[in-house]
Amino acid sequence: MAGLAVASLTANALAIAFTVVFARVLGEEDYGSLAALTSWLLILGVPGSALQVAAARDVAAGRYGTGPRLAAVTRRWIRPVILAAVALTLLSVLAREQLAAITGVDEVWAAALILPGACAWFALCLLRGVLQGDGAIAAVAWSIVAEATGRVICGLLLLGFGAGVVGAFAGTPLSFTIAAGALFVVLRRRVGEPDADREGDELHRLAAGAWSAIIALTLLMVLQSLDVIIAKHQLPDDEAGSYTAAAVAAKVLIWVAIGLAVYVVPEASRRASRGAAPFGALARALGAIGLLAVPVLLIFLVAPELLLRLGFGVDYEDAAPALLPLGTAMTLLACCYLSGQYLLALRHWTFLFVLGAAVFFELTGLLVLGDGYRAIALVVLAVQSAGMLMMLALAARAVPRGAVAEVPV
Repeated sequence: MAGLAVASLTANALAIAFTVVFARVLGEEDYGSLAALTSWLLILGVPGSALQVAAARDVAAGRYGTGPRLAAVTRRWIRPVILAAVALTLLSVLAREQLAAITGVDEVWAAALILPGACAWFALCLLRGVLQGDGAIAAVAWSIVAEATGRVICGLLLLGFGAGVVGAFAGTPLSFTIAAGALFVVLRRRVGEPDADREGDELHRLAAGAWSAIIALTLLMVLQSLDVIIAKHQLPDDEAGSYTAAAVAAKVLIWVAIGLAVYVVPEASRRASRGAAPFGALARALGAIGLLAVPVLLIFLVAPELLLRLGFGVDYEDAAPALLPLGTAMTLLACCYLSGQYLLALRHWTFLFVLGAAVFFELTGLLVLGDGYRAIALVVLAVQSAGMLMMLALAARAVPRGAVAEVPV
């Protein structure tokens, strides 16, 4: 578990490097387009992350057997993902203009890669979940780091060949595909050929067992990315690029929270299964976020222009007024994220209404009031403040429901 946490934090550090490198190479306008494309891909890919949780949990519980039996189940899961990728690739090529308009970018061929990229991510997540549940933690950890590294390398290589924003974005789905292929080989060597007499369970049954996690993680990802998407539609291209740089810098504690969730979920489940109070697991993670927030927000207060200039370039520092309110909002969202993961571990789902309301009010506020850097940031801050208070209140009162098992993140 510690290896997965380290891999997650390393991948998030590489994601920061990806952002900084491409922000400098592409410039404000093109970087705003890359950020919008990436945000859409991340949102559409969230169900895959939830399926990884479900697959790891059920495989670890022995529900699908081992060896050739497990290989047959995995084949049954991957097959519809591959078919969907082929169909969605053809659809995306035909509807590339419409997809670009929805995304708010001019690069139509980049927009056509979003749906196939999401399918590649689904396949990667399913394979990670199976291997994680089967005990191949090292392979999963290495795949997380390798995939994040591949995003940077593939994107820069394609950019170097003159592919522009399309190439920079294409590096991400290409990295997903390469990582999925490598894990497929690892899995085949580990479990052998599929059992010809066992077809395996359908993928929709796996999804049915993870519906609350799929909805929760999707809503949390929307809350994390919605302001960047709206900024791309509401602001001029150069301003949208600057705002995106500030938004990325502000999310540093979100990435820490993703790593901490690797501890919170199994620890809360473990405590609950033993009859101990589970809230201590969440309290420790929230305390870590609070300690880290002090120096981070102090930097955002004292030197926002310097931070954006050193990290992204002089062209991005005009979004400095948005950095402190955005950083505060993302710190609160990090607390919401950990609270949501904690509630999922205890098998609660009513908090989904809180997240859904937060998405509604943030979207409405951004469309009505989002006419500048600071205005967008203040809307996000207001919504996240209310959301965090409600999520923490729910988490503090939550008690385990049903049989609580350890749930890999």
